[in-house]
Amino acid sequence: GGLWMPFHCEPVADVARWSETTLEMYLKDMQSVDELVQMNRIVCLFNATTFESEPIPPWAHIAGGALNYRRGSIQELGLDTDRELGGSALFEKGYSHAHVFDAPIVDSPRYLARLA
Repeated sequence: GGLWMPFHCEPVADVARWSETTLEMYLKDMQSVDELVQMNRIVCLFNATTFESEPIPPWAHIAGGALNYRRGSIQELGLDTDRELGGSALFEKGYSHAHVFDAPIVDSPRYLARLA
């Protein structure tokens, strides 16, 4: 499927507008019974150094907060490292912070067929 997550896209102002328009369409499509779009929790991991330099994405708080975007240390976010993140090996590899949000994942072949 296709993950909605605008990442390193420019021009930022246009991408924010396009992202919100697309997200609103996907949120509306989630109301249909054919399950072409589903929300899933996304966790983007960082070490402390890269986390500090990673900006908040311009799309983080669009669509009335539908993405439930949060960022912080893994402990601050209350993430279950064993259940959600694959265990303590993350810390051994230096991951200590994350961006967490809900994002639509689209069943692309079925979605495109419906648009045709």
